[in-house]
Amino acid sequence: LLFCTQVYGQYAHQNISLMSVFDDAGVVPEPVYGIRYQGCWGWKNPADGREYGFIGSTAGTYMIDVTDPLHPVMSDYVQGASTARIWHELKTYDHYLYIISDGGGNTFQIADLNYLPDSVHLVYDSDSLFDSGHTLYVDSNLLYVAYVSKVGMPTSSMSVYSLADPERPVLLRRLDADYPVINTVHDIYVVNDTVFASCGGQGLYIYRYDRTSNHFVQLGSLTTYPDQGYNHSSFLDRTHTMLYMMDEVPDGMAVKVVDVTDIANPTVVDTFSSNPNATPHNPYVLGDELFCAYYQDGVQAFDITDPQHPVLNGYFDTHYQNPTGIYTYPPYQGCWGIYTDLPSGHLLASDM
Repeated sequence: LLFCTQVYGQYAHQNISLMSVFDDAGVVPEPVYGIRYQGCWGWKNPADGREYGFIGSTAGTYMIDVTDPLHPVMSDYVQGASTARIWHELKTYDHYLYIISDGGGNTFQIADLNYLPDSVHLVYDSDSLFDSGHTLYVDSNLLYVAYVSKVGMPTSSMSVYSLADPERPVLLRRLDADYPVINTVHDIYVVNDTVFASCGGQGLYIYRYDRTSNHFVQLGSLTTYPDQGYNHSSFLDRTHTMLYMMDEVPDGMAVKVVDVTDIANPTVVDTFSSNPNATPHNPYVLGDELFCAYYQDGVQAFDITDPQHPVLNGYFDTHYQNPTGIYTYPPYQGCWGIYTDLPSGHLLASDM
């Protein structure tokens, strides 16, 4: 399954096959890079077993029934306060979808998914907590939001919120209250209160959120490493010993395999790329498979049975290259994100 903006045809692929495409021709591209779609996520309704895909666009969020992967059906659309957002990210907790965007002038939205496939109900639509957040992650009953801002308030590099009441998140702690040296957290991967924070030009920092003391505690960092750029995002393997880390800027950077067995001293043990000049954006691990969302190279799947040495196992290039195969500049074209966890085993991929 593919959420994309292209006229789809004979895309290069291996071991991953296109099942269907959803694209609303009415989505207006933002003016700088021509981006129309951004992050995606998925959810299975435990009440009836139906599967859904969600994707953010410049003006709002689409709720798509993908139970029949050959015939996706739009169930609902949630309009945003802004109609020109270049970044949207989404995550679920229980039967709620959390929707954020970066750039200001928007709202934080929470949608109750229990009413699907007919519709969704917005239960929260406000800028009282924040109006801009770059990425988010849910771990247990905590919501982490990276690079949070609100008009009239200082920017938070990262904040954590309680989801004890899923419809009314409550701010618990800002990272800058404990570590003001961190300018920005770009993306986050969290497991069991341990936060792997991609901090842009400052590198990778690892924190633990201590629920008892309501403080962040630094566990380790990686501030100098091979092929270093703007530290964008990361994801752990299933053994929690290897971290797959991506640098977004400049374009064409390699993916880093980081040994975090000694969490106080992370070490890069390997680097790899899909193709020269392609830019890795977001990694996702499912079992012994690493799925990488690549600008201009689509979905790239790597076998990580040996987690230190990923081996290409398949791909689907969502971004049709020109006949010369040249990667154009700027690189912000192609695959933004992948959702791997639908029980059916179908993949969702968002193409800008």
